[in-house]
Amino acid sequence: MKDGKEAPVAKPYISYCLDQYSEAITAVQKAITSYKTRDYSGANTQMTAAMDASYWCEHSFHDLLVLEEDYVMTSPLTKQNDDFFRLSGISLAITNMVIANTVK
Repeated sequence: MKDGKEAPVAKPYISYCLDQYSEAITAVQKAITSYKTRDYSGANTQMTAAMDASYWCEHSFHDLLVLEEDYVMTSPLTKQNDDFFRLSGISLAITNMVIANTVK
């Protein structure tokens, strides 16, 4: 994929991932705004929505394997999806700790 020579059958799935991550960027920006205004629940909701991008992007390639039985391809974005999922999880954990400490 780095050389621009991904399989043509994968292009719609890569495009789908682009859409998912574009929405995730918006969700992260909203989460930051919510966090800064101490709306921790809102920040949590937005980060959860952003986190979904990595799941759905990865899952779309699993659908590709089912639909194209004679075509074997793994997601070229697995590492990026995993990294984003984990980083999102860290921010959710931080937000949850803040929520727990403000409820007291």
